[in-house]
Amino acid sequence: MLKQDPPIHPEYLAMMQCIDARRDERLRIEKRRVEYKRETIDKTAVARRAQILSQFYQDVRDIREKKLELLGKQWYEIQHDRRGYGSNVEDYILKFPTKRSDQLKNQYAYNAEVSVLSGIAKYRGFPAAPPMAPATASELEDDFKKMGVSRWKVV
Repeated sequence: MLKQDPPIHPEYLAMMQCIDARRDERLRIEKRRVEYKRETIDKTAVARRAQILSQFYQDVRDIREKKLELLGKQWYEIQHDRRGYGSNVEDYILKFPTKRSDQLKNQYAYNAEVSVLSGIAKYRGFPAAPPMAPATASELEDDFKKMGVSRWKVV
């Protein structure tokens, strides 16, 4: 019975059925394990990619925040220096009055000043502009430092 082309021995067939069932079960388990392993590898790759991308964006945010903070400090220093410089300058403007009587007083004062100045110009003449000295090297250095510019050559 064992030597026939398809063996028909009942005990042999029972053993082969048991062996085939065990082999099929082991193959099914191994295929499922390979699927789980592949899913795990895919999820790990996606997670790593997401982590790397997240870290990249965090680094970009940090760099942007540092640069904006530096720019804010520089802007503050520029404005502080500008306001400090501007506070020494006196205010020579005439504010426009809202009362008609104040407007007339200002107009009379302006006309009188123009009259005096035109008389001086006509009979005496105006002096030339005052002499102005050029900036010294130390003043230039201070100005360049305040502007944050390195000086290569001053003409």
